[in-house]
Amino acid sequence: MNSALLRPGDFRGIFPDGAEGRFAMISCAILDDAMELALKSADWSVLSGQVQLKVYQQPLGDQLVVALRDCAIVCLMRERTPFPGCLIRSLPQLRLLVT
Repeated sequence: MNSALLRPGDFRGIFPDGAEGRFAMISCAILDDAMELALKSADWSVLSGQVQLKVYQQPLGDQLVVALRDCAIVCLMRERTPFPGCLIRSLPQLRLLVT
């Protein structure tokens, strides 16, 4: 690829969205952002139209698997939420775990 920036469609086949082979919006969850710093720490606007951000300030507890079921990316703030192998295996859409 000649461009330093990736565009929708650059990853054709990873996140297919129907017959035309385009991508569905990628879902990214940011967990345990109690101080609401994650969205202030970087320019997230470059992901607009490509990544749907879901920010959770409080621990999700028993609702963790349900909340993350469709997420391809999960960002953990200070590793407050344990992420054992059994949790990873229960999230089939998960492609990237950021700690």
